[in-house]
Amino acid sequence: MEINKNNNCNIEEKIIEIVRENIDKSKRQNITRDTRLLEDLEIDSFGMLMIINGIEDEFAITVDEKQWAGVKTIGDIISKSEEFGL
Repeated sequence: MEINKNNNCNIEEKIIEIVRENIDKSKRQNITRDTRLLEDLEIDSFGMLMIINGIEDEFAITVDEKQWAGVKTIGDIISKSEEFGL
């Protein structure tokens, strides 16, 4: 799937797809910007690293893991990704 940098909807969809690939199958439905990583999806630190790696691979970027600190929702991941130029 090719991503147009000016099309935030595609970026959001792709990030949600990356998250879905890295979580338990039972939690893959109804993921929105407001979905909480820990409370709703039970994503631990290893899971977050897998998601970060997936985003870096998909969008051909490299970001220091510390820059992802404080993300608590899918919306936070999307916002951080946009800060990195996606």
